[in-house]
Amino acid sequence: MKITLKRTPEQVELIKAMASRNRNVAYEAQVALAEFIGPVLAEVINNAPTVSSLFQSLQFDADDNPSIPLDLYFDIADEDYVKVWSQSHAGGLPSSQVLPTVQELKVATYTLDTAVDFDRRYAAKSRMDVVSKTFTRVAQEILLKQDRTSASLVMTSLAGASIKSSPLLNDKQVFRTAVKGRVLIDDFNKLMT
Repeated sequence: MKITLKRTPEQVELIKAMASRNRNVAYEAQVALAEFIGPVLAEVINNAPTVSSLFQSLQFDADDNPSIPLDLYFDIADEDYVKVWSQSHAGGLPSSQVLPTVQELKVATYTLDTAVDFDRRYAAKSRMDVVSKTFTRVAQEILLKQDRTSASLVMTSLAGASIKSSPLLNDKQVFRTAVKGRVLIDDFNKLMT
């Protein structure tokens, strides 16, 4: 993945304005660059081949209280409860909830943010290569956080997965891990051999 800014006169002027000694001019240039580069970064992040692409995106308004009706994702032949794995914050421990199918799952959102800066001299000289690499770095950091959060949720839910083959037994759908409740590199080695 590589983000490249074209060296058009407008973009050169915008980058130079970011290095202005006038705070208002510099701030307005930063806001304009953020509005310009935001959709580009979102497109790169949403189309990256990562673990997070296993999940479906849901859209909602900023002041909304998002929820998912569980009965739409429920197999009628199953029990009346659904086990839901979720994570309350990025990098947090995934937890399992058993919810009735008639209930709605409230979605807890969290932000994935990052910050980078570069020397004012690069902006004053319109070093588009430095600015481009800065935004590539921003996208990489967000993708890394998103990928690790997604992988943690998937691996934890797989490690805890089971089915009831009889009222007395819970059969694991996956193999037993070396350490209870954790998936380690040794566990992947066992899968490969």
